Amino acid sequence: MTTPAAGPPLTPLPGTGLRLDDADVPTLVAVWAGSAAAMRDLAADLDDAQWRTSTELPGWTVRDLVAHGTAIERTLLGWADPAHEPDWTSLPHVTSDFGRFTEVPVDLRRSWTRDAVLAEWDETFAARAEALADGPQGLDDEVPGPFGGTMAMRRLLRMRIFDLWAHEQDARRALDLPGGLDSPGAWVSAGQIASALPYVWGKVVGAPPGATVAVRVTGPGVLLVQTVAVGPDGRAARVADAAVAQPTVGLTCSWPDLVALGCGRVGPASLRGSLDLTGDPDLGDRLLPALAITP
Repeated sequence: MTTPAAGPPLTPLPGTGLRLDDADVPTLVAVWAGSAAAMRDLAADLDDAQWRTSTELPGWTVRDLVAHGTAIERTLLGWADPAHEPDWTSLPHVTSDFGRFTEVPVDLRRSWTRDAVLAEWDETFAARAEALADGPQGLDDEVPGPFGGTMAMRRLLRMRIFDLWAHEQDARRALDLPGGLDSPGAWVSAGQIASALPYVWGKVVGAPPGATVAVRVTGPGVLLVQTVAVGPDGRAARVADAAVAQPTVGLTCSWPDLVALGCGRVGPASLRGSLDLTGDPDLGDRLLPALAITP
């Protein structure tokens, strides 16, 4: 397999994992490359039955996760697939325009051999690594996004890292092969979830002014606390944890459970026994489903 260079070293913060909030483009590209390599290495070691194992994503197997990863990066390269129209009657899990968009390239590759799917992954990610090395190096530079339009380079790279790492975890859960919970990709993904908490608390939950939420993640892998408060103007923002002695709602959970909630892989009811939810019961009940931040 051809993989991108490892990139610069990442600096650990004692007790909190890796400092990636202010990572530059080369560092984020290195994390992206590592996340891609982790998914590829996992896929390479699977037998045929594991390759076809169903995941928590309705209708998708481990093979489909790999095909999806390739398809998104091909889109970012500007590489077009041949025209393909799935038999939608055989795909009842596809219920939205976004679902149709992501399903077409996955369905196209369902007739391919495993070797062909992995060979395309290798070709695509090698080309994408070269394009990233040659492309804009500013975090705020506007670049094409995977679904049309443009976005800042920082947003694109973090989104792609989150997607690759989350799908690696989807495969690992389906195969009962835990791992990668403390990788750089895991910490970028934690940052993505944490950055969404003000929107979740203020807009989706609709918490009133003065309401606060503290989310405590106990590992394995990622350990963190994030506190969000709604100001007098109704806008929610992250605040220092010490500034809130008694949050309106407190959620303590494991890192895998937060990922499952944040990615919408399971419903809150299935995790209630492993979540510690305190404080206002109405706001707490509204918080759990609102944590699903991915489409």
